[in-house]
Amino acid sequence: MKQPEEVKREFTRQRLEKANGDYSTSNHLLSSGDAYLEAATFHAQQAAEKYLKALLVWYQIEFPKTHDLSLLISLASSRSPELVESLSAIQLLNPVWS
Repeated sequence: MKQPEEVKREFTRQRLEKANGDYSTSNHLLSSGDAYLEAATFHAQQAAEKYLKALLVWYQIEFPKTHDLSLLISLASSRSPELVESLSAIQLLNPVWS
């Protein structure tokens, strides 16, 4: 059986890999021009969400099933206020349906 710290590291690593994939996809789509702006924005939001959830898992902060970046930032602020302050702009990526 894996130790809790090992599980935490593995889950965080997996989340970061997926977030990196979304981030790369978003950058690729943006480099193709405005035709893919909606898809690029979607992948940027997904990357931000996964990065934030990885941070929350790392700090062992529970979070609900959500796509709301504002909520995720708020939850993370208890452990990393300086980082969270620098991330406030990503709230622009919040989907209108969150």
